[in-house]
Amino acid sequence: MQLKKLLLFIFGYVVIMIEGPVERFINLSISKGITLRDLKSFSATKIQFKIPLHDFWAIRSIVRQTSSKIKILDKRGLPFYWSRIKKRKLLIIGSMIFVATMYILSSFVWFLDVHSHEELVLIEKDQIIEIADKSGLRAGIYKRSIDVEEVERKIISQIPEISWVGLEFQGTKVRIEVVERKLPREEYLDKDPKHLIATKDGIIQEILVLMGQPLIQVGDTVEKGQMLISGVIIPQIIDEQEETQEEIIPQELKKVRAKGIVRARVWYEGQGSANLEETIKHRTGATERAYYINLPDRKIVFKGSLDSKFKNFETETKIKKPPKLPYFEIPGEIVVVTYHEVDIEKKIYKKEEAISLIQKKVLENLNISKGAKIVDQEIELLLETDQKVVVKLVVETIEDIGKLVPVE
Repeated sequence: MQLKKLLLFIFGYVVIMIEGPVERFINLSISKGITLRDLKSFSATKIQFKIPLHDFWAIRSIVRQTSSKIKILDKRGLPFYWSRIKKRKLLIIGSMIFVATMYILSSFVWFLDVHSHEELVLIEKDQIIEIADKSGLRAGIYKRSIDVEEVERKIISQIPEISWVGLEFQGTKVRIEVVERKLPREEYLDKDPKHLIATKDGIIQEILVLMGQPLIQVGDTVEKGQMLISGVIIPQIIDEQEETQEEIIPQELKKVRAKGIVRARVWYEGQGSANLEETIKHRTGATERAYYINLPDRKIVFKGSLDSKFKNFETETKIKKPPKLPYFEIPGEIVVVTYHEVDIEKKIYKKEEAISLIQKKVLENLNISKGAKIVDQEIELLLETDQKVVVKLVVETIEDIGKLVPVE
């Protein structure tokens, strides 16, 4: 179907209206192999249809035979467009010049853009564009004259903060993609001697010493502030001249920045309570407001009412103080009270549900270290009544407890 429409457009077609003996006209057209496309009937004597341009002359004889009236409503397709264009030679010449100009201009670079997937911290975009300009990449340059590898090499060599650069051609724009070098975190730039101490009480579960003198081992109980890895190393050598007795000779102290991972079992303890029956308020969305001036001796209401029409409601109060003047203080303040209508719902919890709510709330308030792995939780029921449940929660974690402190 689409192919037929395309061919009809290429060879051209005419939209025609015929008035006369319609039935005889259609029969004669079919007998001569003329296809009437998109046939529309307006009455018993009037029809509209499309025919290919090459069938138009054949249909004129049928019009004469049936004494019908013919009216051309529209002419469409490439042949008609071409005939119109031929009458406008200046338009053709102008279009050709425009296309040629656009083709030539598209062979040049007119815009430069610097792009990075992360925000650039150490370098400026203007700095990159300036070096690219000196390397031969600038607005107005012919694309094929650009040495892409040379431009990339010069940008990287002149800006050490860039780890990678690539050029991407997008029409008349060149996009310079850059990746900034990742600098070490400040803690790794610090080279001062330091000890590694415990931030919490616990039992050592794992220790990995990369630098420094270990002072604890797996299974030891440590307290907060206790030194785990010392930043002071005491070198020791064996006096080989004494064959029967090994004498340890202390050498000069060596101070380093202790480095390692010390994981320990740490316990957290918390307590919480929950009511087995809870009143929950839900705002319905309906509101009303009251505005009044609050003076030292009275309230002047100028809009709304201080008594809400809602049966159940919550209030929200905003106070606006008058502006301060140099030599005069305006008394009072403007108060806006918003009443929010609420629906009250009573919810009854089972003991297990209440304990689960307490457990979740206590966990949020224990301030467990980020990255800690919870390995066990113990719940102890302290109090249970018809209205209330009180429990104690003990949480066991395995976490890194090391912290660096300066060597004094």
